[in-house]
Amino acid sequence: MDEQESTLIFPLPIHTSDGGKRYFTIPDSEKNPNLLLFAQFIHTVKCCDWLNLILREFAPHLSDFDFEELPVEEVIESLSGIDDILLKIEKLSKSVLEQTLSFAEKLPIVKEEENIEVIKKFASANSLHEAFEGHEGLDLVTNMFAALESKQADILQASLACHMAGLTKPAQTLLEEFVSNEFLHGNELYHWLTLDLASGVSKKYSARKAAKSGNDSKHRINRQVRAKAVKLYLDGTFHNPRHATKKLLPKVAEISAKLGSSLEWENNGFERLYGWLRASNKPKKV
Repeated sequence: MDEQESTLIFPLPIHTSDGGKRYFTIPDSEKNPNLLLFAQFIHTVKCCDWLNLILREFAPHLSDFDFEELPVEEVIESLSGIDDILLKIEKLSKSVLEQTLSFAEKLPIVKEEENIEVIKKFASANSLHEAFEGHEGLDLVTNMFAALESKQADILQASLACHMAGLTKPAQTLLEEFVSNEFLHGNELYHWLTLDLASGVSKKYSARKAAKSGNDSKHRINRQVRAKAVKLYLDGTFHNPRHATKKLLPKVAEISAKLGSSLEWENNGFERLYGWLRASNKPKKV
């Protein structure tokens, strides 16, 4: 199968050769930077379905919903029950960020420019649109440039200018800042989800803590009831633990109620008290 020519479509189409090899049809450009590849990179960043990535990874049963129909409470409920979910989401987001940057590195978007005047003109332009003036296909990406926040557009322009000047490290740093702003700091969905998740996780933690505290309090009261029952047995005169249980059961049930114990005495009380008293090892009279 011969390689097919492609029109400008975002994302760039992937064709398959006879050998099954997948490749991009990369638009050529005599100008530097390559405008259409640059636009492809912006499209990749801006159109990343970040929320669906998270749902597919951590809550696949919710990933088929349209965003407008997404059951928000169910999303928070499902995700907040996952251990360390906020750290896992941050890790996933950074992984997507790194993949996107890797994608940008593999595409020949910008080359080092020998003509210093070209670099100056590009760097000093008032906008990306002005910087790419004269590039073929500019009219096709005007709306894409307009969708960028002014600061984000400036970061991209500065990154490209640094790269053209051979300043690879600052160019990469600026590119990372752009992608990070889009995926994390400037991502409203990210902030919405992480804030709601933090609240959901906090509520579940508080509920578990309250339940544990309640259990601890319950066990503490029950230990007090047992201690008082055993003391009554040890201080009293009884033939044996079973005899003592019959005599002390009403009194122990009364003590239990006063202390606020949830122990039930009417049906299972005798066996419980009998077990406590037998285990107390009261010395036998000689």
